Amino acid sequence: MVGEYVESIGKSDLRAFTLVEFLTLVEVAVTGYLDERARQDESAKLNDTPF
Repeated sequence: MVGEYVESIGKSDLRAFTLVEFLTLVEVAVTGYLDERARQDESAKLNDTPF
C-alpha cells in the first residue's frame, strides 16, 4: 500500500515530499497496519486459537 502511494506521486525521496504528501504517506501506512491487525485478530477468532 505504501509502495503504491509512493509510486503514484512519483517521488521516493522523503525530503521532496510536501507536508500533505508526507501526512498521507503516514495515514496509508497506519491504515494498512491497522487493517492487517484487524484481519489477523478476526482470523484468530475464527480459528479458535486459545492464545
